[in-house]
Amino acid sequence: MEHDARADRKQRSLEDASQTTAPPRGQNDLGVSRAEAGGAPRSLFGSFEQKHIALGLSTGLLAGLLALVASVTSTLFIFAGPLQESFPVGLAMTLMSSVIFGVVSAASGARSFSILRTQEVAIANLGVMALALHAAMRDTHSREEIEATVIALCALGAAFVGTGLYAIGRFSLTRYLRFVPDCVVSGYLASVGFLLLKSGVLALAGADGFQSTVTSLSNPDAVSRLCGGGFLALLLLIIESRSRSRLAAPLLILAAIGCFQIVIRWSGLSIDSLERHGWVVANAPKELQNLPPLAPARLREVDWIALLGQAPSMVFLVLTSALGEMLALSGIERVSPKAQDVDAEFKNAGAANLLVAPLGAVPGFHSTVHTLLALRFRAPRRIVAAMIALVCLLALVSGKPFLQLMPWPLFGGMLIWMGVVGLKDWFFRGLLEMKSAHAIVKALILSVVVAFGFYQGMVFGALAGAFLFILEYARTGVVRLQISGREYHSSLTQFDDRRLAAIKELGDAIVILRLKGYVFFGSAHGLRERVQDALASDRRLECIVIDFEEVAGVDGAAAMTLEAIGRDARAAGVEIVFCGLSEEHRRSFAGLGLNLSAGFHLFSNLEQGLRYAEDEVFSRHRPSVVAQDPVSVFAWLVQATGSEALAARLAAAGEAMRFAPGEAVIVEGQQSDELYVVAHGEASVEMTSAGGGLVQLAIFGPGALFGELAYLLRTPRSATVRAKTELDVWRLSRSALDSLGEEAPAAALAFQHFLAARLADRVLGANRLVRYLSR
Repeated sequence: MEHDARADRKQRSLEDASQTTAPPRGQNDLGVSRAEAGGAPRSLFGSFEQKHIALGLSTGLLAGLLALVASVTSTLFIFAGPLQESFPVGLAMTLMSSVIFGVVSAASGARSFSILRTQEVAIANLGVMALALHAAMRDTHSREEIEATVIALCALGAAFVGTGLYAIGRFSLTRYLRFVPDCVVSGYLASVGFLLLKSGVLALAGADGFQSTVTSLSNPDAVSRLCGGGFLALLLLIIESRSRSRLAAPLLILAAIGCFQIVIRWSGLSIDSLERHGWVVANAPKELQNLPPLAPARLREVDWIALLGQAPSMVFLVLTSALGEMLALSGIERVSPKAQDVDAEFKNAGAANLLVAPLGAVPGFHSTVHTLLALRFRAPRRIVAAMIALVCLLALVSGKPFLQLMPWPLFGGMLIWMGVVGLKDWFFRGLLEMKSAHAIVKALILSVVVAFGFYQGMVFGALAGAFLFILEYARTGVVRLQISGREYHSSLTQFDDRRLAAIKELGDAIVILRLKGYVFFGSAHGLRERVQDALASDRRLECIVIDFEEVAGVDGAAAMTLEAIGRDARAAGVEIVFCGLSEEHRRSFAGLGLNLSAGFHLFSNLEQGLRYAEDEVFSRHRPSVVAQDPVSVFAWLVQATGSEALAARLAAAGEAMRFAPGEAVIVEGQQSDELYVVAHGEASVEMTSAGGGLVQLAIFGPGALFGELAYLLRTPRSATVRAKTELDVWRLSRSALDSLGEEAPAAALAFQHFLAARLADRVLGANRLVRYLSR
């Protein structure tokens, strides 16, 4: 009995200890299990445990309350000031959008893990257009006509945003939006945190800016709301950092709602009194039965000509919404354990906007705040999305009675809590460890948002991200590899002993520059500096080979720089060879006025360009090497064995053969045991590619030895060797060498030593090249 009790206590202590350790492997920094986040249930509640359902419901209630606050504040972007009388209509439109977005998010849970919501980025643009419409129409149109035109504007905005987002996802244009640096994403997330904090403070103070917030401190009602909301936010921060239970924060919110209802009923306070003092929501949406707000009968009230004048702004609305969607998804991707199909997410958001457009609702896309809230509590996002739709639907159906159940300080406290958490996680954490330029950009993005607004901060972030990308891309340089002709040479030289000996002596006269990426004004200037350094540092330089095979494109400024490179080289007496230029590149150069044939030597690939450069250098210093004179096989064997007697025995053991141009000497995949020495002519080495075509790997000339690997290893041929011109070779079979080993073992042994030394020399050369490339 005692033993069993001790065992039970030990087991419980181990379980308690396991709960305090770090998140297990397979979870992200929010503690979200990859398996938990990746597997979507077949039905909304079917495969969830009760604890998951409770988390989803409680977190969904919190997210729904936040969506209510966001709906009210978003509506004010459009229906405020001169359009204040239409606020109930606007609130109904915003709530309807939130309902549809929530339903779409819940229904697409098997394919998506993000939550859609109306977004201030899009709505703020519509607000600017609405004010422009009002200014143009106020003297000539009635209030009803202006309201109908603004509602039509919102519907068209949702349709344009939906079409744009869906098209971007459908045609995989997201790859062009992917070049967003991490510091910009962090700055965006930190800005979201700041705006949540700011919105919470302004909501509690009943103010619309910093000055009015300071003024409101003299109002006892504003101070009491600020204290209540701030205290709730502090409690949420403490509980979240101290408690191991994911239900602690949601339960605190629910307890606050319950306490509020108990207090007002115990004290006998009326709703009207609470409304006057700003403790409950004062505005209500238009009734559900009057939706859609723009009935067919009201279409004749719309000024379509005035709407047409907003077409350029609509294009800008789509662009900013696409950028906002990409930033939101990038931020969610930072903390989500599940792989993200960005194209599918864009299509999902586009389809949702097309659904809300006929109802005259407002546009939106994926919500960073609501998705991160679900991730933070590890709540099932389909249930959270469904609860958001339900809460917004209840507010839409019941109006004030439902909204007045929750105290206004509750909304403000939740916003302050989420804002502080966002600033802590995305601005302060890791700030000192970032690159200086990235930390400055992140701080500047937040500063622009604080000083001018979120929209301006997002535009600044996009510009800063583009600048950082260009700066860092230019800093990496367009030159992928710089190597001399001594380390890297043509295949003809590699397999020709005479050319190989010459290139070891004269290879420094050739420099090879292999380019990559896109050649623009900044990287082209770096290329010119690289060429100028090479011209100044080595007087032996005679030829510069520039390989464009991996270049995606060249802009106008870069073409002018290439022309200047040609002038610099010609002034120094150095030739420039361009290799791998596609027809598109050549047409681009011609369109930019660059005459390539006037100052450059052009070849279709690096192999041809290298051979030309080597021939030019050899023709000046070793003319006999370029001549490609026939080789005496006997002289070649004398050099290989060091003995005329041994060479004579070897020559007699082999046989001379001739092949016509295009005829195969050896065939890829076939089993054979012969090696060959080229006496006259040229041969090309070909290999079958994965697509079934033939790829030329190398060219052999007089004096080249080939076929020795299969000869020694007894393996099938790894490539095809075909006569490029009329080809004379000397062939030696394994059986002939074996017979020679019995008759003249000294000759056979000398040849075997020669083959071993030749292979070892090639391996050493390859090792040197690999070490050079690795640097």
